[in-house]
Amino acid sequence: MSASEPEHLRLTYPRVLSINSQPIGKNCATGLTMASLFRNWPSDHLAQIHLDEHDSSSMTCLKSSWQLRREHLRMPAVCKRIISEPCSSRVLRRVILALARYSSHELSAQMRKWISDFNPDVIYSALEDPYITRLVLDVSRQFSIPAVPHFMDDWMRTPFDRNQCTDPLRIRLVRDSLFLIRKSAVRMSIGAAMSKEYQRRYGRPFVPFMCCVDTHTHPVYPNPSVRSPMVFAYIGGLHLGRVSPLLDIAEALMDLGSQGFMGEIVIYAQDGRGAIDPCLLNHPAVRPASIDEIKLKNTSHTPIDCLIHVESFEPDIIEYTRYSMSSKLPWMMATGIPIFAYGPVEASTMEYIKSHGCGMAIDRRDSALLTCGLRRLMTDTDLRASLGARGRQVAEANHEVSIVCESFRRSLVNAASSAIVDNKATARHALF
Repeated sequence: MSASEPEHLRLTYPRVLSINSQPIGKNCATGLTMASLFRNWPSDHLAQIHLDEHDSSSMTCLKSSWQLRREHLRMPAVCKRIISEPCSSRVLRRVILALARYSSHELSAQMRKWISDFNPDVIYSALEDPYITRLVLDVSRQFSIPAVPHFMDDWMRTPFDRNQCTDPLRIRLVRDSLFLIRKSAVRMSIGAAMSKEYQRRYGRPFVPFMCCVDTHTHPVYPNPSVRSPMVFAYIGGLHLGRVSPLLDIAEALMDLGSQGFMGEIVIYAQDGRGAIDPCLLNHPAVRPASIDEIKLKNTSHTPIDCLIHVESFEPDIIEYTRYSMSSKLPWMMATGIPIFAYGPVEASTMEYIKSHGCGMAIDRRDSALLTCGLRRLMTDTDLRASLGARGRQVAEANHEVSIVCESFRRSLVNAASSAIVDNKATARHALF
């Protein structure tokens, strides 16, 4: 601790080194979740190491950031030359880059000095990437700093990208992650369902933390009105099989339109209009829009009658996202706009919406049930008002930033003050 730094500040807000693929504040699920949890953290007590190639200065006010680069990966010089030269074989570059995901970054003298100057008390990481996980271990060992893993998807059990060539290396990733789980004093998950499953699976408690929202300053959407066509808005990314359920909704709206109930889906794609699948882009019940056209913190002037949440019904994706929670859900509930959720019952976000009554949840792929649910929302303004109000109540009770951030802060204080497990100890346990 520096001589000029008050001891009470460090005890209240430990110096946190975030080591993650995405920078804090990036417009993605992980970046936005981290930004909300570190919302009140003193900027000089938070530093980050990340992989993002773009300048993060516009996304975060952090004074201290370190961007990892490919040339710093541990690999033979000839491999570095191949991936850096545009004229190299595309196939060879692809193979090397795939294998490089399971490498790690060198702790250069410059990086060690940068970390030492920041003098962190605790490491925070969502892990996920093999090189990030190995770097967390390396930094933790070299500087004797406790690490806090925060799991946001179930990639430990169900890797989304299976590849026979890299399976043995993925086993190393899981082994490293399990070692961190065993040695960490504090472990975090994205939700209560994941915490319960991970405690059963790995024999350690996990504290759930997901994205939070300032409900006191968040504008509330006006009371529902009758509008034709009724506007259903989907905001966010279209990856992980979300196109198919959105098409189901679009088809149901077409069917309802033939009966005189007019509705449309406006898609505010996270990655822009170009990321929208042509099947959606050309559908008569779908209208694409730029995400720049909507202010996520000021929806009161945006013509939206209902917010859509979808999950894929594809078995592989269900297994991967089963315990994940949507980072947008707290914001969606805080707007007071009714939520229409469509996806499998196994998905944690679907179960959360259904069990808390904060939206209408259609949890089976049944066209008749889907059409019936949409018709109810389109014709019943009282139902829309009650669902919106209930969502707002749940956001205030469970996701208020002042409450969540304080609990998050206490967890990191506990981690920073914990005794560090001997880094040379070997973890003897099954991978699964």
